[in-house]
Amino acid sequence: MQGLAPETSKIPDNAGEDSYSLYPILRDEKQNKNLRGAVIHHSVLGHFAIRDGKWKLNMLRGSGGSLEPTLINPGPKEAIYELYDMEKDPEETTNLYYEYPKVVEGLIVQLRKIIKNGRSTPGLHQDYVKGGWGNLCG
Repeated sequence: MQGLAPETSKIPDNAGEDSYSLYPILRDEKQNKNLRGAVIHHSVLGHFAIRDGKWKLNMLRGSGGSLEPTLINPGPKEAIYELYDMEKDPEETTNLYYEYPKVVEGLIVQLRKIIKNGRSTPGLHQDYVKGGWGNLCG
C-alpha cells in the first residue's frame, strides 16, 4: 500500500503487553486467520472469562456481563464454570463444561499462564497483581 511509513519504533516490553500490531495487515501481508491468541475479559462484578477461537470459558455461573448480574452457586455435582461454543451458541444457552473437559482445562491453563506472565503476547515476563485471583492462580 502506498503512503504507509515503515515501522520505525520499538515498543518496550512493559508496554502494550496485550496488544497486537495491525501494521502487517495494513501492509497487506498474509496473516493467520486468528491474529491473536486467547483474550481475557471480565464482567462488571470482576468475574473473569477467557475466549480462544470458538471457545469461551466463564469463570462463574450465571449472568455477569452487561445484564443485571444473576449469579448461580453450583451444587456439589453441578459445573462450577460455563463453557460455550461461540460459533454454534453465541447466546451462551448450552453449557458444555462436562462435554469438553480437556477444553476447559486447556483454557484454565492458558488463563493462569497469561496472568502469571503478566501478558498475553510474546515478550519478557511482566509483574502482575498478586492478590485478588481467588483460587485461580493458587
